[in-house]
Amino acid sequence: MAKPNASARLDLLEIVAGHYAGEILLGLSRSGALELLAAGIDIAALGRATNLDPRHVSLLLDFLARTTTLVARDRRGHFRLANSSVAEATFQLQKFIGAYGGAVRALPAPMRGATAGSKVDEEALAPRLLPSPTFRRIS
Repeated sequence: MAKPNASARLDLLEIVAGHYAGEILLGLSRSGALELLAAGIDIAALGRATNLDPRHVSLLLDFLARTTTLVARDRRGHFRLANSSVAEATFQLQKFIGAYGGAVRALPAPMRGATAGSKVDEEALAPRLLPSPTFRRIS
């Protein structure tokens, strides 16, 4: 994965694009589309295999290719996963957006003093969802 520039700062629309990109990538990961993309499958076959509309998938991948370093489009117009293994991408997306995203979205409550239970999605941290035996939850 490309390392972010420590001095880089995001403007408002870059923040929004990053949020959308993360959610789209998580959805593609959970649907199995990200793994198929990494395997080099074309969009039509990906759509059939995942029951996703290839036109919509193509639009989402185009957005990701334009706004991230994780999806690239070659000269023939085919998309591919870039700069990350599918295992690492799936692990990071599932952990930081899938599992901890709810806790981040729920921040106003503890900032007001609420002490209710955790908003971490423990299901998203389940070992069966982790893509590789080299990634294990440390308790």
